[in-house]
Amino acid sequence: MTDRTLYLTNEQYVALLERQRARIEDSVALEAEDSTTHGDKYTRCTWGLCSDELEVWPEDTWLFPPFVARSPNEQSTARPKYLGDQQFCPFDRKDNRQAEFGSGGCFYRCRIFTPKGEPKPDRQQALDLYQIRLKQAEGLEG
Repeated sequence: MTDRTLYLTNEQYVALLERQRARIEDSVALEAEDSTTHGDKYTRCTWGLCSDELEVWPEDTWLFPPFVARSPNEQSTARPKYLGDQQFCPFDRKDNRQAEFGSGGCFYRCRIFTPKGEPKPDRQQALDLYQIRLKQAEGLEG
């Protein structure tokens, strides 16, 4: 049986989408990082749901306590809960995690981390993608 406390509720998911959309509207710069370091693989994007910025994730959405920076060169980061089965990042190209891509990470379906030559979404396209996900979230159960 799945422990649902490890996952965002629909209310938390909707609030997350609204918070990120507002940040993009407020001119937060797009920063995307894909670590290629062996043993320290991660993907983070200031516009996406893979953001680990503390201001994006309130305490009730933490899976674990946040990483607290130990030096001025480090950044404190959140350790958020997982997305539910029907909760998708606006930059995910698919609405089914298993379809076509198998169980691989969202990196392979992401509109931000695109194959070379594909343009990344601009600010207005990002806002439009968030609006689509917000509308889809209206129909999800708690």
